[in-house]
Amino acid sequence: MARRAVGVDLVPEMLQAGRARRPAGPPLVAGDVTALPLRDGSFDLVWCRLVAGHLPALDGLYRELARVCRPDGCVVVTDFHPAAARAGHDRTFRDAAGRVRAVEHHVHDPEAHERAAAAAGLALDARLDAAVGPEVRPFYERARALDRYEAHLGLPLVLALRFTRRASPAAEDATSP
Repeated sequence: MARRAVGVDLVPEMLQAGRARRPAGPPLVAGDVTALPLRDGSFDLVWCRLVAGHLPALDGLYRELARVCRPDGCVVVTDFHPAAARAGHDRTFRDAAGRVRAVEHHVHDPEAHERAAAAAGLALDARLDAAVGPEVRPFYERARALDRYEAHLGLPLVLALRFTRRASPAAEDATSP
């Protein structure tokens, strides 16, 4: 079976930047994560990277991630950790002119992720609360913010969740004795 990857983003500029970075990379398509332009059960692995906080609710996100994942496939979701948001961290980026821009962010606790995922037929396998540690110190150094690094040491920045898509109830009933 041939393996393939596909990138999806709602923002045309992000797709353009991705194509510029990796011209020979996987196909990139425009799409809304709550209505993915992909076939049911298309992927063994679905990775949703730093998207959930852009959405006010998680149900549509997890419903779509589960839909495009094959039964027994894996869904990985990473997002800005709620502890970081509560500690005052913002979602920001620099525009083409170098100005810092803030992005609206909706804080979702891990339990909200787990509820939405379970409702979509996903079972939690693992959770990681990735915190500020020595591996990110160079980012703080480049920003000339070592005082912030010391203050943030140990603060969770990224929430990572891994799920398995359960087989549909109809399929489970068919295999029951």
